[in-house]
Amino acid sequence: MDIPWRLYGVGSLGVSALALTMAPGSPSVNNNIASNYLSTTAMAAPGLSLLAMIIAILLGHLYFSWELRNVRRDDEHFLPTGTEIAQVDLLSEAGASDNFKEMNIFLALAPSILLIILLNLVGLPVYIASFVAILAAYILFWNRLHAKVATAQRGAVQAITSACTVALVVGFGSVVASTSGYQVILDALAMIPDSLGYFQVIIAVNLAAGVTGSSSGGLSIALDSLSDRFLNVLNLNPEAVHRIACISSGGLDSLPCNGTVLNELAMAKLPPRVGYRPMFVLTVITPILTSCLIGLVATFIGGL
Repeated sequence: MDIPWRLYGVGSLGVSALALTMAPGSPSVNNNIASNYLSTTAMAAPGLSLLAMIIAILLGHLYFSWELRNVRRDDEHFLPTGTEIAQVDLLSEAGASDNFKEMNIFLALAPSILLIILLNLVGLPVYIASFVAILAAYILFWNRLHAKVATAQRGAVQAITSACTVALVVGFGSVVASTSGYQVILDALAMIPDSLGYFQVIIAVNLAAGVTGSSSGGLSIALDSLSDRFLNVLNLNPEAVHRIACISSGGLDSLPCNGTVLNELAMAKLPPRVGYRPMFVLTVITPILTSCLIGLVATFIGGL
């Protein structure tokens, strides 16, 4: 398909929204963080999760259809916005070979399926389930890995980086929570009627994620300081809080100042003014709208 490269960011709906925050049973760090604070599981509120995914997909479809109409109207093509990425040898940069062999789709999905089973059915901690799934992937795809040691090294570095990032943000949040200004935020949240308690979750998590520029960090900060209020003062359903908080964490974290957003656009060889719009619509507006709709549903039926 001859689609303008500036629309590269539409893929963020699946990666940053659906898989990270909405999918029930996902081994994402956000699901794990919410589980630790709320004593829930990754499968928390599966009904609300599936409803959120449907809403997000429909909103994404509406947006992408609008973009495609504009593309046809303006007679846009992959170039010129794809000029720079077209000059990059993606296979070489990834350390892969262009001599690919076909793989059975079920074999390709086996490690991911194993991870989901170990996490949600067997009940293993996410780090153990992930480790076992990684080992399974190495065993199954050993002959296909062209840089076995380098692949393991990259994975280890990325894992350590993610862990350190969350730790640093949580530490930052603890400092913020001890300031007088933070009490102003708590007082403002208290002004929202208790009958709309789930909207307190949405606002608190979005603000924390926006300030830190991190969905996992913002989620940690908000739940660390407010989970007791949500559960014991407002008496909200823990599973509904889990899912709404996770979805909300994927909202204001994706503003243009977010390091992940800037890095993603840099890797795609797109300047923010050209490539950010799809990301803004699908990872800021869509999660916020979705969380508000799910919050309304949860207000009447609780966790589902």
